[in-house]
This record gives sequence, structure tokens and C-alpha cells, in this order.
Amino acid sequence: MNPSTFDFRIGVFLLIGLMIALSGCDINTDPGIPSIEKRVVIPLYYETFTADSVAAQSDYLQVNSDQCDLELTYSDTLDSRRLESELTIGTISETVAVEVGWIELEDPGVAASDAIELQDFFPEAANLDEQEATIPDIGTVDPLSVEIAAFSTFQEIEIETAEATVTLDNNLVIPLTDVSIYLYNSDESTPVTFAEIDEILPGESQSTPIDLNGKRLSNQLRAEIGFSSPGSNGEIVLIDAESSFNIDMAIHQLSVRSATARIPSQTFEDTTRVTWSEPNRVISAGISSGRLRLEIENDLPLAADEILLVFDNFKQNGQPLEVPATLEPSGSSIVTVDMSGYELLSLDGEGVIEQIQAQVYVQTEASDGFQTIYATDQIQANIQLQNFSFDYFRGILAPSEVDLGEVATGSIFGDEVSGLDFVHLTELQTYLNVEYNCEEPHEGRLFIDLTGLVIESVKYETGETREFYIGTVDYIECGMNRLDVSGTGEWETFGDFFNNLPDSIIVSGYARIGDGESEVYVADDDELRISVDIESPLVMVLPDEEDVNVIKVRSTPEEIEMEQRVIDAIGRGDILTVIGTAYIINGFPGGALPTLYFGKTPDAVFDENAPAEERLVLLGQEEDMLRVGQLNPDGTVAEPSESVIQLDLTPEQIDFFNSKFIYAGATVRVFAQNDNPVRFTCEDVVEIYFNLDMEINLNDEWRDEGNE
Repeated sequence: MNPSTFDFRIGVFLLIGLMIALSGCDINTDPGIPSIEKRVVIPLYYETFTADSVAAQSDYLQVNSDQCDLELTYSDTLDSRRLESELTIGTISETVAVEVGWIELEDPGVAASDAIELQDFFPEAANLDEQEATIPDIGTVDPLSVEIAAFSTFQEIEIETAEATVTLDNNLVIPLTDVSIYLYNSDESTPVTFAEIDEILPGESQSTPIDLNGKRLSNQLRAEIGFSSPGSNGEIVLIDAESSFNIDMAIHQLSVRSATARIPSQTFEDTTRVTWSEPNRVISAGISSGRLRLEIENDLPLAADEILLVFDNFKQNGQPLEVPATLEPSGSSIVTVDMSGYELLSLDGEGVIEQIQAQVYVQTEASDGFQTIYATDQIQANIQLQNFSFDYFRGILAPSEVDLGEVATGSIFGDEVSGLDFVHLTELQTYLNVEYNCEEPHEGRLFIDLTGLVIESVKYETGETREFYIGTVDYIECGMNRLDVSGTGEWETFGDFFNNLPDSIIVSGYARIGDGESEVYVADDDELRISVDIESPLVMVLPDEEDVNVIKVRSTPEEIEMEQRVIDAIGRGDILTVIGTAYIINGFPGGALPTLYFGKTPDAVFDENAPAEERLVLLGQEEDMLRVGQLNPDGTVAEPSESVIQLDLTPEQIDFFNSKFIYAGATVRVFAQNDNPVRFTCEDVVEIYFNLDMEINLNDEWRDEGNE
């Protein structure tokens, strides 16, 4: 029977068998013992075991379609490492102060001095009052002191800039020449500033700017005025002793460094920067989580009814982050902003971010009465960028080591394929797979150094360990990088590393991600996966010990429907003999021991603990061992061996088939029967065909039921 073309079906063809039996029966003519004897052949079970069957029952065996070999494989993967842990920034905190700067005050307007009368510096005028006379050359007059009326908008100021003038109105009948004007704070002896006017004619008004920039003024000033006069130049004039001249002082566009004043509403603007000193240098990044926390303190005696911080490095939908706040006089406030969904961007879109820039706008309320304020007063903000993580990152990753953990596989080839201590691996290929998994190709490439990766084998019985170091993988792009490490390491071949198969393989080490120099683009769901693959044709040197089970493979339980008349015959005891015949072809390269099981349920077929009435075992004894067929020099099967095994069923075994449904299954165990290497291929096959040959007594009762 050709297993490659056999479309096997499991079932009972009893009806066909009985029809054949009736066509060739022998009739007993003895009227005293009416009976019909018939031999019925029931094809009960057929199964083919191939290399595919073996591979299907092991995680570590497969059929190599290219070489038609049964191949020993092992693959294990370290836990995937998402790069999100690399895309984080701890808390950055920096306190920055926005000084109020120069305070703009309301225009204090014009303040006038007391008048200086003619008789104050020409006493004779009192005797000549209302008379016409000549006023002689007066010469240089000692400085005269006058008080200037107090400014109402401030009490004291330290001027940054101002537009200021003094004006002299000469209501005298004589000119004033070489006029000098010195201004003093009223309680001080050192002049604040001075001005000069060359000549002021009778009835004329002259103005000149005066320098108040950087000067400190009280609201009460006095002036000392020095001058000379040629008198009336020989002309006769009408003398008015109380005629006078006076000084007006005007201040406009007043900006001060400090003031005790009525302070109008102010708007202050400034730019502050927080140093970005993280080792991961960002060009752009999408923020998945993190907070911006502002602790704002107002040192001003004025309420800040509007504070706005604008962060141009943080944008959402193209708009910069704006953080508003309000503060009471000398008050404080804490504002937090959830930064998820924002982007962190360099201002030019290309350079690495060195600083986070904040534009600060402060609007203060007008003072209620006089308030003292200084340009050095501050709106102080502690800016904290707390625990940022990114869903993507474009920039330069600082070198960091990621512990890859450990894969300890235990018994690396599991329990399904036992006895592999005697396997000899040839043509072994071992690969290290480094996969950088990302949604789509990104700009730049990720630097990964796997110098620290170690594959270690452990032999528990001897305590022996061996280590195998992997070289460097760097600058990988999306996708798989597959390293063939079969021929590297301290041994001539990597096969030497595994030929005395270990009890476990341990893969451990670290990956160094990023080189601190190359620009990359990575995302938080990008993964780094590392796995080890071992692939080799299964070439075994089997020990010459029949009790060593090298490979065990079993079929799937199949349902068999028994013919009702056979069931009835068994029940009446009309079964004369039953012989089980197994036709077996052994195309496996080792000795094979087939075992045939029957069960009343599918679970009972292979359940060793099932009760005897639920499970029947046929074959499986030492005498059922199949010899090895003829082998080729490379250990593959040249010619299979064929065997026929017959079993006489006992009444108890026959009675087992007294059931409507029976389930059948088989196992094949491959043993060593020589000490030469053997090699499995996909053409190897073990074929089992099992019949029940039954002799049935067809008596009168059977005929009375209407059978011919």
C-alpha cells in the first residue's frame, strides 16, 4: 500500500464484509445442528506516521521543505523593549524673575516758583516805585532761592527718563543775562541739575530743557537763580518795585526706576528662558504625558489683574501654549497645565533645543493713592517641566544601556522529544535576530550596540557553562537584522557550542541605544526585539539501548462504528475465533515499536489510568519491535522493512468490541538499534494497517431473523 497515494479512512466495512461472507458460506446439512460458519475480515484501523507527524508534536522539530529533512529548531525571544522608556525627561525646574522695569507715571504737569521781584535784587526800586528813572547796571546778582510748587502726582521719584523744561517769564523792564538755574530737592544742599539761558529781554519768556535722567526728585523743589543785568542801559523807565520774573518747571513722559506715587495701570513685557540641559537633545517631540507647573509670586504692591506666559516652544494645532494667571498685591499662585497633546519644537524647526523661551506679559491695576514701587520689583515664576514622556522624538539620543533581561528556557527541547542528549548536530546554523519594529520608516537610523549580549549554555549534570558573545549591531533601520553567528566565537563552529546539548540556554545582556551624535527619529511604540534561532538537520547518534526512547509520536484517536450484527454475535457468544493482524512498514531510520490502543471514549485511548473495561492495548510488546530498514551512508532510509504481526484475541478482548462505537489510536516509538548516525527526512514513513479476522457461527436464530 503506497502511503503517498493512500487516502486513508478509518471505519468498519462490516456490511460489505458480511455480504462477501454470505456469498461464500458453507451450509451444514445436518438437521440437528443447523449453522452457517463464515470468516469475516474487518479492516479496523489504518494510520501513517511521517516526519510531519513527528514535527507536529514538538515545538522544536519541523520539516525543512527545501532539504526534505526533519530539522531540529529552537527559537526564543527576549522580552520586546519598547523605546518609550528612552523618550522621557525628568523634572526640570528653574526659577526666573521678570523685573517690572521702568514705571510709567502720569504726567505731573507744570509747577511754578514764587515770583522774584525787582526790589529783591535792586533795593532802590522801593524808593523809586511808580517813578520814571534810569536803572543802573546791576552787575552779577548773588543767587536767589525760590520754592517751586509741589508736584501732586508723586512724593518722590527716581527718574529713568523724562522730558523736562524750565521756563523764565521776565516781566521786568530790564533784561536778564547769563541766567543760571540750579534745582535742589528742598531738603538737600547739592543741586540735582541746572540750566542756563544767555539773555531774556523785558517782557520775554525763555525755555530750556534740563537733564533729569537718572535723577532723584522729591515733589518739593527749590531753585537758586543767578544772573546779571545791565539795567535800563541809560534809558528812563517806569519803575515798578513789585514787577517780577518767575520760573515754571514742566515734566512730561516720566519713566522712573522707583517711585512713591499714584501709579497708573501698567503693562510690562519681558522674555525669559529656561535652560534645557537634558542629555537627550530634542529638535521636535510629541508629548504624550507630562505637566508644566508654574509657581508665580508677585512682589509688587499692585494687583496683577492679568499675567500671561506664552511658551513658543510648546505648540498645539500650530498655536503656542498660553498660560494665564492673576495675582493679588504681594500674592502668589500655582498653575498646572497638562502637556499631553502638545509638541515640543525648536524655534527654527531645525536646531537642537537649548532653551525653553517664555514671553511674559503683566498688566497691573492702578494704585489706590500713593504706592512705593521699584523697577527691581518682580513677577517671579518657578517653571517646572515635570516628567515628560514623548510619543515620538526627533533629535539626538544620549547613549543609554537597556537591560535586555534574561531568557532561561529550562529543558530547551521540552518533554515531547525526549532522549535528545544523544543527538549530534551537523550543519548547525545559529542566528541572532535584531528587529527594530516601527510603524513606518523614519528619518535617521537608530544606533544599537549589542556588544554586551551573551548566549550561555548550562549543563546541570556537570555544572558546566559556556558563554558565547555577540558582536556589534549599529545604525539599524526599521525591520529585521539577522546575524549569522554560527561561525564566530571562541570555538571553531557554533555547532560545538551545542553538540553536547545543554539543559538550558540563557540569553542575557544589554543593548546600548543611541550614540549621542546621530540624529534619529523614534516613536514610543517602536520596539527592539532580539531572538535566537537554531536550525539544524536532525542527525542523531542513537545509543545501542532499546530502553532509551528517542522519539515518540502518536496519532489522533479515530472513531469506529461497529456493525450491529457483529455486536449481536459477540453478545450471544457466536464469535468462534478472532485474529488481529497488523501489517507494518517501518521507514524510520531507527527500530520502531508500534502500540495499538482502543478505547470506549477518545480520552481513554491514551489514558494509562483508564480502567480495563475502557481501554484495550494491542501490540506494544518487545516481540512487536520492527527492525531498521536498509540505510544509506548519510543515515537516511534506503529501503523500509515490512512486518506482519498476528494476535489471537482472548474472549475478554473480543468482548471489548461489543460496543456501538470504538475509538482507535496508535503510537510509534523509535529506538536505537545501531550506533551509526541516522537522519530523518520527510520521505520516512511508518505505516500500520490492522484487521480483525472473525469466524462467526451463523445459527438458526440468526436465520430466523430473516437472513438468507
